[in-house]
Amino acid sequence: MFEGEDTKAPRVLVTRPALDARHWVQSLQQNGFLAEALPLIEIAPLTTAADAEALEQVWHTIDSYSALMFVSSHAVSHFFGEKEAAAQSIRARLGACRALGIDSEKEPQRGQFLPDLQAHSPAMGQKAGEKWTAAALLQPMFPKSDRLLAIKDIATTVRFLAPGPGTATALRAAGVPQGQIDAPPPDAAQFDSDALWQVIGGQEGGRDWAGRRVLIVRGHGDGAVRTDSPGRDWLARQWIAAGATVDFLSVYERRTPQWSPAQISRAQNAAADGSVWLFSSSEAVANLGLQPGIKGIDWHQSRAIATHPRIAQAARAAGWGVVVESRPALDDIVMCLRSIESGCP
Repeated sequence: MFEGEDTKAPRVLVTRPALDARHWVQSLQQNGFLAEALPLIEIAPLTTAADAEALEQVWHTIDSYSALMFVSSHAVSHFFGEKEAAAQSIRARLGACRALGIDSEKEPQRGQFLPDLQAHSPAMGQKAGEKWTAAALLQPMFPKSDRLLAIKDIATTVRFLAPGPGTATALRAAGVPQGQIDAPPPDAAQFDSDALWQVIGGQEGGRDWAGRRVLIVRGHGDGAVRTDSPGRDWLARQWIAAGATVDFLSVYERRTPQWSPAQISRAQNAAADGSVWLFSSSEAVANLGLQPGIKGIDWHQSRAIATHPRIAQAARAAGWGVVVESRPALDDIVMCLRSIESGCP
């Protein structure tokens, strides 16, 4: 048992992704609750060449955007982390090439020839009707590694937008200056796209988005459940209505986790043992029903805290008997747990 835990306090099941859940479990335990992680969303990097190229293209053109909006701390870590990992790998390969006297890892060596050029091509003064090969070293070549090394880490003209304090903290940790970050104030009623729009596009203090480019950095689901996009779609529509162009970039994947038999058994028991489920995503509620042995469980005796009205609606639709809405801040969640503990949710 964690020091300070109250054995009479309700056990809290934290359903956030594993890394986030670890932090929340520790914080709740420090507040005297019996908390454990039961992740219902798995976060994984994107691994295809097309994903890497899309990310690199954004870094090449980052100055063309007026704002980058990050949907979560995971979007921040993968946007900056994958770029740095790719840069380190390419630097290593480029160093090996140059150690061998080669200027580019992709550069053909002397004596190699490019494929035949088409007739009537203006390349290198080709005469009409001629068809011939050109020596490789006469062709201009710009290796990917050199391009990536020239990318600016942070463009000072770009605003970095966060829907809540967790994402804002991740941006600062990634090196974004506080003065370039826009986010809802700490005392906002909610941390979501609507609250962010009140800061950047509302009638009070909103900026002019006409003719601007905006990038929304996000993750994408595994296709089984798509429940968390309404807020992002709404925000994109606000920008478009204000005259902006909105692009999207996926930098990570959200998956339904494959639970162990022990986790499945724990969830089955939690349906009626008084545990309190902490839901921070509608997708987590939906993923619970996809786990083996969970479908068909009666949740009417179950209790949950939902950190957004849409999440609360999803939990009630799934059959939860008691659902309490809370701001997604630790102090507010602790207060909700205390109220549930006292029997007055």
